[in-house]
Amino acid sequence: MRQSRAGAIGGIAFVLILISGIGGVVWLWGARHAGAGFLELALMALVVNALFALFDLLVIDWLMICTWRPRRLVYEGTEDCAGWGDYGFHAKEQLRPRTLAVLFAFSALIGLIVWWTT
Repeated sequence: MRQSRAGAIGGIAFVLILISGIGGVVWLWGARHAGAGFLELALMALVVNALFALFDLLVIDWLMICTWRPRRLVYEGTEDCAGWGDYGFHAKEQLRPRTLAVLFAFSALIGLIVWWTT
């Protein structure tokens, strides 16, 4: 229970920081480009989101999890499982329709909020 609660709190904190960071970048860009419309701002949010997803895939998933495999991330008894080096799994997860839908919806929402506030 305690571990589950800590995970939920950490997950919520991560999502809030992510939204704030991406929203802040797009808001600053929108403030510098006063004539930017909703589509421009949503596309800027999409680019920032895509760059974050690419960083997550290449650095976090492929480099850290698949290649380095730090001991504290590996559950006891799963050290020799083939799944730890499955690069394709991580790429497929990034390209799932639900993941892409969230990426586009999140980008549109950020674009709309920034367009409305600038």
